[in-house]
Amino acid sequence: MKKLKVISIVMIIVLSFCCVSINTFAAETDSYNTNVLNDCSVVDDANYTEILHGSIQTYSLSKPTKYYNLANLSYKASLEVVGNAWLYTNYYFYPNSSGRIYVNYTIYSDTGRATKMKIGFYDLTDNEWDAYYTTNGSTISGISGKMYAYNLDKGHKYAVAFYSVYDGWTHDTVHGSAVISHS
Repeated sequence: MKKLKVISIVMIIVLSFCCVSINTFAAETDSYNTNVLNDCSVVDDANYTEILHGSIQTYSLSKPTKYYNLANLSYKASLEVVGNAWLYTNYYFYPNSSGRIYVNYTIYSDTGRATKMKIGFYDLTDNEWDAYYTTNGSTISGISGKMYAYNLDKGHKYAVAFYSVYDGWTHDTVHGSAVISHS
């Protein structure tokens, strides 16, 4: 009986230390978005369609240095693995005449757990985040959505980036695709 009490006390102490380390990790992981404005909106036009031209583009951990003209063609990004680092498209974009950049996305959870993704708009001219949007949680069956950033400076260059949101337990990944356009 004494052995059972000692084992119980040891287990309680061990579990107490495990809980403390998980809480500390969560606070440090989600600190990246503290200076970001939320100037984004969901597109609820059910007739929104995109005509995809050209080949699939990939993404990078580095901010882009090449320009892509969205006034001519939409840009399609292949999101192979979106994890806990901002992944940028290979090109930067200027917003349309209304100061908007649209993103049509489809994402799938890599683990099956509902995983959200952030879509960020980084102003390369001012070197700061101007807007971001958080999707609903995606499962293996996937989700699709349409959104846009607005009030963007028409004379500034913007990188579009993607980030898998930490859910307080694990940092799961997603994959899928995104179409970036002026409408």
